[in-house]
Formats: sequence, C-alpha cells, structure tokens
Amino acid sequence: MKLSLNKAARHYKVSKSTLSEALNSGRISAAKDDRGRWEIDPSEMDRVFPLSGPNEQEDRTPNPANFNHANGLPSDVQALRKEIALLQEQHERERVYFTDQISDLRSRLDAESEDRRKLTALLTHEQAQKPQDGPRKGLWSRLVG
Repeated sequence: MKLSLNKAARHYKVSKSTLSEALNSGRISAAKDDRGRWEIDPSEMDRVFPLSGPNEQEDRTPNPANFNHANGLPSDVQALRKEIALLQEQHERERVYFTDQISDLRSRLDAESEDRRKLTALLTHEQAQKPQDGPRKGLWSRLVG
C-alpha cells in the first residue's frame, strides 16, 4: 500500500519539508497519482529513513519461540500455508460450481434458440399458406357479382 506525503512523514517521524526535499531531489523514488499527490512506497521510506527503536520497527531476527521445531518454519509461515491450501480448495470448489452453472446456462440457451427457430418456421409456414384476399369466389359469382 502506498503512503501519502502526510502519512509517510507522520509514520517515519520526519517533517513534510524534509520528505518533500528528498522526493524533489530524487533521493526517494515515488510517483504522483492522477490528482498530483505523492504515492510513496514504504520500502523506499525504509531505505532512506529507517525506523529505529523496538517500538517503531519490527525485530527482523527470527524469534525462537515463534518457530515450529518439527519442520523449522516460523508458525506464521505455517499458518499462511494452511490458509493458502484452504483458499485453493475453496477456489477449486467454486470453479467446478461455476463451470457447471455455465454449462447448464449454455444448454438452456441452446434449447431456447432451437424452440425459437421452430416457432419462427411454423409462423412463416402458416403465413405462406394463408389466403391473402379471403375465400376464392367461383366463376358464376364473379360474373354476376
């Protein structure tokens, strides 16, 4: 998630003018959005203005209490892997469900199209067989009137 100039200045405890100077000088790379506001990547801020102190920056060293000793992975990594597996299963179930739905809708549409073709053929056939000027009169009624 990109940070605005104000949020970046507040979070990294630098003045907006210092941050603005760093942006304008190119010391920090950032882009402007469609409204002309800075969008700063937090990794750029970490590179130029690293946070210090235990409360402001996560300890990047692994915590031994946070490890599962069975496979040597941090427990949060294991939890994320479980969540990924669950999401993949859910995705597969939804893919199958929607594939079935699409197949059903396609077959219904094909049936409706076939019914429409049959009805159109019937209607055009009936109109072709209909007499245009009413019942035909015999010769005598046409002569006498």
